[in-house]
Amino acid sequence: MEFLFNCPAGNLLIVVLFVAAANNVPSITVNGSLTHQWTVSEENRVIFSTSDPDGDTVTMFGFGLPLGSTLSRVQDSNLWEFVWTPMNVDPVELV
Repeated sequence: MEFLFNCPAGNLLIVVLFVAAANNVPSITVNGSLTHQWTVSEENRVIFSTSDPDGDTVTMFGFGLPLGSTLSRVQDSNLWEFVWTPMNVDPVELV
């Protein structure tokens, strides 16, 4: 795409815009069952694998996670681990 601008001094400014290929959506896969039963006072672990068709690094953040839970990358891999030990009987829905 090319834009032409006439500057006040009479000069012509040419701006060329190159559009790179679109960024494709990364994918997240739960390793194992999509349904988990959580037991109070018992540590639970769920492993996720991530991939990006463009080869970009996938970064995930956990907002609104249950108290005491963690979401972290497994070393320098495409795996992520969610760890939680429920300490009460309040129902929590993980979506």
